[in-house]
Amino acid sequence: MTDPPYAVIECYAALAKLSAAKLKPGGLCLAYSGILRLPDVMRAMGEHLTYWWTFAIKHGGQHRAFTPRRIQNAWTPVVAFAKVKPDCGWIIDHLHGHGNDTSLHVYQHPQSEAEYLIHRLTAPGQLIVDPFAGSGTVLAAAKKLGRRYLGCEIDSGVARGARRRLAA
Repeated sequence: MTDPPYAVIECYAALAKLSAAKLKPGGLCLAYSGILRLPDVMRAMGEHLTYWWTFAIKHGGQHRAFTPRRIQNAWTPVVAFAKVKPDCGWIIDHLHGHGNDTSLHVYQHPQSEAEYLIHRLTAPGQLIVDPFAGSGTVLAAAKKLGRRYLGCEIDSGVARGARRRLAA
């Protein structure tokens, strides 16, 4: 589960290629996506993995104005791709976000979103990987839920903050 830079479609393609090589059968690759680039994200990831589902995270607080199209955006997609059909229980595909907490990173998502998806789609002890870890939200959720975790972050200052968060 990860949150690549929305405008860099090459990141989604690389994520899907890596996931196709490393996911265990039944494993999932989940990625936040911007709505405007969603078709490109789907195409890039679909070259390496099989589309499984799209989760909708309803924004907490105010809608986000997308002025060029005159749209008040109220949700963020999280796309799910699989290497082989996953074996998981029932899950709701429409989550209510709890607003943005940007105290650790400008694009930080609420930890509760990651906790719900990790709890419903994985088992304790399984490995959660976040190659665009940012402030460590997904990793902190994995830690809280008893999953193993591994993350990467290109910004050394942000990575230090994520390490402090996980050490607490």
